[in-house]
Amino acid sequence: APFKKGDTVEILKRPYRGRIARVDSPGDFQYRASVHFIDADSDSKSAWFNWHSIRRLKEEAESGPRE
Repeated sequence: APFKKGDTVEILKRPYRGRIARVDSPGDFQYRASVHFIDADSDSKSAWFNWHSIRRLKEEAESGPRE
């Protein structure tokens, strides 16, 4: 998967475009990642986004090797 748990990502597609989230699960067989919005309540559910609908923020991209 191109993402790892804990990566900070930006959502690229509407209606969540521009929101920042943290990856809960790096992916599944359908090329999606589970994310939790940073500005959401800690009890809120995670959301699934296609890998092409999110991008890792630069500072996280340099944080180490991917799984």
